Amino acid sequence: MTPRLDPDRLKAARLSRFLPVEHAAYLAGVSSAAWRAWERGANSPRITSIRHAADSLGVDPMELCFPLDGGVATTPLQGPWTRRRSETPAPAPA
Repeated sequence: MTPRLDPDRLKAARLSRFLPVEHAAYLAGVSSAAWRAWERGANSPRITSIRHAADSLGVDPMELCFPLDGGVATTPLQGPWTRRRSETPAPAPA
């Protein structure tokens, strides 16, 4: 089974590094239009392009893909952008 890019994980990885689309696309060697299409899920890149995208973001290529077994990803991206509002920790008492 060939890995497929998960558009949400691609965008989360890019945003976690504070990279604009243009910069991430340049580092991956693709056009900004192609990168945007990947993030929208309009196009699915080849495995070599997934590898280049992962390299440009400094992550393992499988972190950007849907789990192959159809279950929960084993290496989820973490950060404040992935939490739901109800999961945000309460401020410490003063």
